[in-house]
Amino acid sequence: MRETTKDSLLRKLVCENTDLTEDDIRILLETSHTLPFISELEGGDTYVNVLTREGRSMVVAQNRHQGCDLYKRDIIGDLEKKEDEPAVYKALEQGKSSREFIGYIDSKRIMVRHTVSPIRNSGGQVIGSLTNEYAHDKEHESDELHFKSVADNKMLYRLESPLMIADWIQDGMMLFDREGICSFYNPKAEQILRMSGFYGGIDEMRYSQLPCLEGRNSKITDFQDGMSLITQVGDKLYEASFDNIIRDGEFYGLVVIFRDRTELSRMEEELSFQKAAVNEIHHRIKNNLQTIISLIGLEAMNLKSQETKSFSKDIIARVQSISLMHSLLAHNDTDQVSLKTMFTVITDALLDNLIRSGCSVVTHIEGEDVQISGDASTIVALVINEIIQNSEKYAFTGRSEGRIDITIEPGEHYIWITVADDGRGFDTDAVGTEDSGLGLKLMKNMVRSSLKGEFHISSSATGTKVRFSMRTS
Repeated sequence: MRETTKDSLLRKLVCENTDLTEDDIRILLETSHTLPFISELEGGDTYVNVLTREGRSMVVAQNRHQGCDLYKRDIIGDLEKKEDEPAVYKALEQGKSSREFIGYIDSKRIMVRHTVSPIRNSGGQVIGSLTNEYAHDKEHESDELHFKSVADNKMLYRLESPLMIADWIQDGMMLFDREGICSFYNPKAEQILRMSGFYGGIDEMRYSQLPCLEGRNSKITDFQDGMSLITQVGDKLYEASFDNIIRDGEFYGLVVIFRDRTELSRMEEELSFQKAAVNEIHHRIKNNLQTIISLIGLEAMNLKSQETKSFSKDIIARVQSISLMHSLLAHNDTDQVSLKTMFTVITDALLDNLIRSGCSVVTHIEGEDVQISGDASTIVALVINEIIQNSEKYAFTGRSEGRIDITIEPGEHYIWITVADDGRGFDTDAVGTEDSGLGLKLMKNMVRSSLKGEFHISSSATGTKVRFSMRTS
């Protein structure tokens, strides 16, 4: 087919200002040949635009309608500003259509309504845009937009601002009248419906034909405000939310919003997988620590030195306290541990030896429960382990019963923890100078270096009190 002068001009402008292929140019030429027919059908001026290498919209084809002719001149080769032609840029940059969009052209001289669609090549890439526009009749325009019910021709709803903004949102939006017939839909909603396999006329579509309502026989008045349903459309996951349109206590219809939840669902699945992986790690660490405890216990059975056996027992208790923390973390959805739960499992495990020896020790945990991080919980567990072990060894010697109180005091920047027993007490000065094991020195170092807190200990004939803090902010 022989090219006309307009065809040659289109080819020249496209070749000089874009990187489109010969096949792309052929599609643009074929589209430009339909402009007179579209112009006659729609009653407005029609254009083909492309995006230049500099990212600007350029007119490469034009048909001036005899009864419209908005520019009163040929504008082929003109560059358009984004603020003047947002719908055209939307089609060129985002591949999205706009219908009956109100805007200004020719340096804001003329208000127009225009419909813009992207032009795509065989690979689905946007290569241009097709526009039909005509003068906007302001004399007959109302500042309010009215929707009519198909069934009874009564006003569905009145909005103070036009719904053309719905063309720009990323969510699909549909309105159904009181009879359940679609009265409005935006391009995104149309795309979702087509992807779901709906190929009928959307203007006559009933709400029951929505992809998320397959198999449901609900009446349109049965939907509760805020109700939502999840539906799979192709490889996308959408959440459809329903809200009633109520005015003066009367039901006028239904608003349906489709939101893409694909990425959110993927992230939730990934987070769930990560949680499962972390829990499995905690579980394996706990099992490994239990193996270490068993090995130390077996070795201790063959030892003759009571001092070495006592040391082995201390090591087992410390490792066990860490193992208990990993056990708690393995059953939590977050990397947080409840202090009250921690103190309960540690005291139950450590005081079991005293119970077997005939000394009944009652523990009481009070104060506001606090969640702390997994890292901090291991340090606190070791400190509590040392305190309880000392009470077990020294506080209740020769007694048949005793008591240990643990108090939690949350503050703005610190959490204070107090552990007090009603044992026989000890000389804190003597222990502070003669302690050669981990004991008291270990507790002080861990609190000050790892928890960034303070450590205090006092003792008398009526019992021993250890008070320490951990920084929270």
